[in-house]
Amino acid sequence: MSTEFEWTHPALFKLKTPCGGNLPLTNLRSGTDESTVRILAAPALAQTIVADAALEFTNLHPGVKLSIRSDYSATAVANIALMEADVGVLYHSVSHPAIKEIELATSRLVCVGHPDVLDNAPFIDLSSLEGREIIGPDPADPLGRLLAKRLEELSVTVRTSITAQSYHSLVALAARSKTVTIVDEVAAISARSQGMNVVPLAPEIAISVVASVAINGERSALVEQFIQTCRKRFRVLK
Repeated sequence: MSTEFEWTHPALFKLKTPCGGNLPLTNLRSGTDESTVRILAAPALAQTIVADAALEFTNLHPGVKLSIRSDYSATAVANIALMEADVGVLYHSVSHPAIKEIELATSRLVCVGHPDVLDNAPFIDLSSLEGREIIGPDPADPLGRLLAKRLEELSVTVRTSITAQSYHSLVALAARSKTVTIVDEVAAISARSQGMNVVPLAPEIAISVVASVAINGERSALVEQFIQTCRKRFRVLK
């Protein structure tokens, strides 16, 4: 059975040792605990930065297995606190007492839209969105909370008839409509390949992308190296 199956169905692998104790799950994986890195990533990051980092990392460490799962930040943080993953690559969310966040980069918020509705410009002023219809990020999401806070601070009101938690869904909706959306520059990578315009917001708004680890968990050298590989991929993006 695969490592992913073992990880997602732990109850099936709580076997007993001859002495009556539980046999650690790591003994049932192929290889040792040190040869597997379990990663939880925000969906938009899993499809971009983490994917690139994983390929680079496995080229450097061909004997190491990576298990990558995607989940939204709040759920991912809870799973990392329970040490069900070795590291998370996430957008900064609410703080958790059992989690340490290591900043990898900041990702600017950008406006994305079809060239018919969004000019290709160095920036777009947030005030120009006053009263305008946009496809918005979920207000409970890290990006949605950050955007709502900044709009409130600047007394800018936008109308949102559609919101989505998935940043790639926001891009897909904007591509199929005459309405702009707001995501971060990582999620917007796919938009450019679809011929859409991607314009940074002004004043600048940026969200932190972090590596999240359990404070009480052991961080192996491989986990540290994966974190550094992610940081390197962000520098390439910039």
